[in-house]
Amino acid sequence: MAYSAQIGVLFVIALGGVSGCATCPAKVQAALQQPKPQRMGAVSREYVIGCPDRLTVRVANTPPFDVTVEPDGCVMIPGVGRMRVDGAAPGDVAVEIAHHRQLASNSVQVAVAEYASKTVLVFGPGDGVQRVVPYVGPENLTEMLRRTGGLAPGAAFHAVHVVRPHVASGQRPEVFTVDLAAALEKTDSNDVRLQPSDHVYIGETSGSSFARCMPPWVRAMLPGMKAIDAQPE
Repeated sequence: MAYSAQIGVLFVIALGGVSGCATCPAKVQAALQQPKPQRMGAVSREYVIGCPDRLTVRVANTPPFDVTVEPDGCVMIPGVGRMRVDGAAPGDVAVEIAHHRQLASNSVQVAVAEYASKTVLVFGPGDGVQRVVPYVGPENLTEMLRRTGGLAPGAAFHAVHVVRPHVASGQRPEVFTVDLAAALEKTDSNDVRLQPSDHVYIGETSGSSFARCMPPWVRAMLPGMKAIDAQPE
């Protein structure tokens, strides 16, 4: 046991900064953990509704109700009947409902209760497999990361790429490289405005990758390795 402990100490001395490299810099992670910016309201207002999104409808002096967009792109609205909402923004649907019910436009509100029609795929350390994130509107990459909890331990903040497949349009795929530190310091300077079906690839630090190859008893002796051990392999 003493021999194992001695070897563990040698690993700590030799690797030195592994635990420090295994997590993204505190400044970047702290910025991504901040509350969502106020622009989230503008993002949701620009969202394009589709099947099977769930909407919450509020009409003045009546209880709110939820409706789910059906495969034909329509919903059933009391006092209006079947109404096509596919391809419309929530505000446009509210105006249409108010028009059909002969109400003031500000007496009807429509919001997306569940974003289910569009997604963004995120690949990175800590997940092992791709993570499906609901697309909530034209938000920036940093806004999406804020919304989903920031970066996992071991993520390389300087190795983030957004791939836009363009499968539906038949165009050549696009690849964008994002430096999160620069994007967070200067608004939109190095950020990418996400689109539905984008793929986000987050790299892993060399220290984190190397740490995964260590024997469990060595990893247990290194500070900061518990966060990595807790993640799925």
